[in-house]
Amino acid sequence: MRPLPAWDDRPLSWGGDGRAAPRLEVETVLTGCLVRGTLRMTVHDLGFGGFSVEAPLAFAVGSQHDFRFIGPEGMVVEIRAETVYSRAVGLREGMDHHLTGFKYLVDSDETKHVVDLLIDAALSPISFE
Repeated sequence: MRPLPAWDDRPLSWGGDGRAAPRLEVETVLTGCLVRGTLRMTVHDLGFGGFSVEAPLAFAVGSQHDFRFIGPEGMVVEIRAETVYSRAVGLREGMDHHLTGFKYLVDSDETKHVVDLLIDAALSPISFE
């Protein structure tokens, strides 16, 4: 596993889209779901500041949710995030789908470490330990 970047080394701004950090393309199978319920989502992208998912649900902007991400070799990460935007992207399997962006609610060093684990899992197509 490659070393994880220090939080202080991460960029404070990226591009003109208002994000606090760049978004990274997910290079491995990483699925997401709400901790409560059975709604499964496709992870579109993620970064050090947040992530976006596609799902058959329009999340209310400002709402907070607990997410569970499942990555390679059964790695599981849970984190709380707040909805930043949600927009319709069309029909999938007969249902309206929405692309929704979330920002992590980072309130401790432990939560920062969880974000690092999630980023590392998303960028590790071979394995994660």
